[in-house]
Amino acid sequence: MRGIAFVGKIVLWLGAVILLVLAGLAQTNSPRPNVPYKLEITVTDENGIAVRSAVVLLGMASQTKTLRCETDFAGHCVFDDLPVATFQLRVEKQGFYEAVLSSVQPQITAAIEVTLSHLQEVQSVVNVNESPSVIDPAQVSSKEEITGIDVIDIPYPATNDYRNVLNFIPGVVQDASGQLHVAGAQTYQTLTLLDGFNVSQPANGLLLVRVSTDAFRSIAVEPSREPAEYGKASGGVLGLNTGIGDDHFHVIATNFIPSLQNKNGIALDQWTPRITLSGPIRTRKMWFFDALEGEYDNFIITQLPYNADADHFWRAGNLAKVQTNLTSRNILTTSFLFNYLDDQHAGLSPLQPVPTTPEDAETAYVGTVKDQHYFSGGELLESGFNVSQYNLALTPLGSQPYYQTLNAAGGNYYLNDHTNARRWHGLSNLYLPPHYSHGRHDIKLGVDLDRIDYDAQFLRRSISFWPGQTATTANGACPTNASGVPITPSPCARYSVFFGGNYSTTYNFESSAYVEDRWQLNDRILVEPGLRFDWDEIVRKPLISPRLAGTYVLDNSGNTKLSAGAGLVYDATDLILIARPYAGERDDYFFNSAGQPHKSQRRCHSHSNSSSLQLHGQSPEPRGAAIFQLERRSRKETSRIAFYEGGVHAAPGYARLRLQHAEQFAWRKLYPAKHP
Repeated sequence: MRGIAFVGKIVLWLGAVILLVLAGLAQTNSPRPNVPYKLEITVTDENGIAVRSAVVLLGMASQTKTLRCETDFAGHCVFDDLPVATFQLRVEKQGFYEAVLSSVQPQITAAIEVTLSHLQEVQSVVNVNESPSVIDPAQVSSKEEITGIDVIDIPYPATNDYRNVLNFIPGVVQDASGQLHVAGAQTYQTLTLLDGFNVSQPANGLLLVRVSTDAFRSIAVEPSREPAEYGKASGGVLGLNTGIGDDHFHVIATNFIPSLQNKNGIALDQWTPRITLSGPIRTRKMWFFDALEGEYDNFIITQLPYNADADHFWRAGNLAKVQTNLTSRNILTTSFLFNYLDDQHAGLSPLQPVPTTPEDAETAYVGTVKDQHYFSGGELLESGFNVSQYNLALTPLGSQPYYQTLNAAGGNYYLNDHTNARRWHGLSNLYLPPHYSHGRHDIKLGVDLDRIDYDAQFLRRSISFWPGQTATTANGACPTNASGVPITPSPCARYSVFFGGNYSTTYNFESSAYVEDRWQLNDRILVEPGLRFDWDEIVRKPLISPRLAGTYVLDNSGNTKLSAGAGLVYDATDLILIARPYAGERDDYFFNSAGQPHKSQRRCHSHSNSSSLQLHGQSPEPRGAAIFQLERRSRKETSRIAFYEGGVHAAPGYARLRLQHAEQFAWRKLYPAKHP
């Protein structure tokens, strides 16, 4: 009986265990309760580079409300508290094709990687959708942008020069020498960036670098409300962004047939070929991009004798880039840009025949290295180094004295000019992962170091100005005594002699640091405070530049936003002006009709003549501008409600007022800055 009872107890225990197991299995196979889920989105381009400020939309067909988030510096955004459902995911950003995923289930997939492809010109028919032009609440700066397709498709004269298309950007004006002026500022007051590096001419701040028009992904202009990352430019920022290859080979060839002209016979007129190559070196790992362009112009002056009537102008440029994804978290990009220009008879005209012209030879080199590293904690460290050099040589065709009459010039050009301007530029930017305290904060900080050198030599000979149509001496020079002073009575109307201009070197060292925060209080309000510090070896005074800007979306549809900003912006120290006293001096002797000298003579500082690329000028003092702007932007129109710009430490009497009226109106007050 005891054995039977024992066996019965064992059977009961086994039955209870089996029941518990079956109950557990039944509970496992039953549907889980409707608990909230989390979905993390990562957005990159076709080369694995994170795409920031991309708009990510998540919606269900059964609901009209769509969830929205925006990617941070590392290309991440997160949706929290999602129910069990099937969603449609759409990712948009201007300049990219939109990406759509129709069956997204956060209860199955907690992380999704989305690849956006840049807009590009294609020859085959494909079913793609361009991201619609929407109001971007995250765009705090006053930014206008054209894509690389716009640069190719917009009809404008001389399509081999990208500077000509910038006239189509509101607020940008091009002068007769090809230089650009943003919001009425001088060219040296605008910071020009090529793929994030400063490529303004180091000494005078002009825009001289040339890139093939087929190489651009976008060109952006930020005339105001620029973040603290950008300094030394009260006129704004011009960003030139070029492309890179992908996993497909691309070849673009343009303008390979030259034009002809019939002036003093049939001859070549102009030839502006361009060829762009891109593709993979190693699929999904390494890509290359090469944009080669050239230009030949044959300027014929029909008023000059045959075989002495042509000016041959040559120009060539090449941009080569390589991007390597060392790891999934480390991206290395290198590039080298080369520009060459040769004008055999610069300034040739009926009044300036071939012997009196100089040969103008100019080169520019820009080499860059940039490394981007994504840390596991969400930080992004960007470090880069850039070396750029601009060379100019203006060489006379002989050593004969230079003179001018009422009809034309004679002899050989008086100026032998050699200048070299170099910049060593290092930068480092750190993007911190988002943190949340009364909203979302995306903090960015960085440093910027520059070393600038300017070498110059100006060798000049005297100039004789004759009052008649011909020179009365054999070589065209005014008669002088043993000391080089014109004899009296003199047959000349004016005689100019030069002193100095020997080889000189001027240099400067600049350092900058900044910190900025993109503070998104809610879906409608975004505030961007920032602080910048600048110091250079010439001024030797710390310059603090606070910035504050923000946007407010007026309605739930996101079709209208209000932007405002205020900040302090300083210009870079003008090195060409510091070096001007070393360019030499000029003494002018004036004579009346009787050949007797005037009572007063003139001595002035000289500087090199303006060539096709290199110009000089501006003020010796660093300038600053206090800027306030209020702007309303909607899908249909943009109206600038108020704009004020004033110099720092302004002196009374320098103010000038200008009113502008167009589709948008502004008032502006300008002061040249003075140090106390």
